[in-house]
Amino acid sequence: MPKIFLVSCRPGFERGASCRTFSRWYDVATPQSADVRTVLQQQPDLIMLQTDVRTLDCCGLLTQLKGNEATAPVKIILLR
Repeated sequence: MPKIFLVSCRPGFERGASCRTFSRWYDVATPQSADVRTVLQQQPDLIMLQTDVRTLDCCGLLTQLKGNEATAPVKIILLR
């Protein structure tokens, strides 16, 4: 079963409808913190990253993941 990471800067995202919907077809994980080490250990197929587009607080994580040769192939979807 494919694994999805749901990562959010806002509390409650992992308990929302999207998490329940995805868990029907995917192994859904909601790590407390997402970093290169966690992604390497858990090997998700997709990361859904919820962020605030006004502050772009996800840019550091995105830069780390895409700048690392081992984690760069992981697909990331930014959610608003």
